[in-house]
Amino acid sequence: CIIKNPVFMRVLAFRKRLFWINWKGEISGCGMEDDQQFSLDEMSFADAWEKITTYSAEAPLSEECAVCRYREFCPVCAPAACYETGSIDGTPEYLCEYSRITAWILNKWRI
Repeated sequence: CIIKNPVFMRVLAFRKRLFWINWKGEISGCGMEDDQQFSLDEMSFADAWEKITTYSAEAPLSEECAVCRYREFCPVCAPAACYETGSIDGTPEYLCEYSRITAWILNKWRI
């Protein structure tokens, strides 16, 4: 993917303290992430987590996503944007709708 005008921000998965461990025992912050996977056989969870969170703080997303009022509800991350749109700074429109609906539901029910 080509980064056109990246805006750096923390990826949602890391703000929520989520992670993925694949069948090879490699940990990453996103199930779609191929470049930032760390083997738990070669390093501690704490060291791997530090690397993941450092990377996530610098992960680029679209300018549109960075300023979106529904950002806190959106599950998009740089790898997902790349797979969905063909560009790491693309905006997967269906996730925009998902985020608007999620915000509406949470606001309506005060969750």
